[in-house]
Amino acid sequence: MKAAAILVSEEILAAGEASVGTDLRQRPVSIDVDNVSYGPVFRHYWLLTHMPSLIAKEAALSDVALFWNHYFWFRRFTHFFSMSHGADVGLEQQLFQMLEQAPVEVDWAVFEEIDGLARQ
Repeated sequence: MKAAAILVSEEILAAGEASVGTDLRQRPVSIDVDNVSYGPVFRHYWLLTHMPSLIAKEAALSDVALFWNHYFWFRRFTHFFSMSHGADVGLEQQLFQMLEQAPVEVDWAVFEEIDGLARQ
């Protein structure tokens, strides 16, 4: 399976932007969610992690597809965050913990492609 077939489009994720922004502003989040570089990427990750019902109609995701979308957007966030602030060991650790908790059915053959796309 190719990454493009697994990943939810930014257009679909953008549809939940207003709700995600409102939700994040009501929580003690230590990330600058309005940062031009990594804010939108973090908001996509937040939507998929905490508010997936906002896109359930447009993107019915299996557990494996949801895992890869979580990983992709969090990996992309860590990439852009580190470009702005330098490496963050805590974020990198979270990334590896995500991989350790992958569903059994995950096709690891798509890992490199998804990881590479996340760093672009």
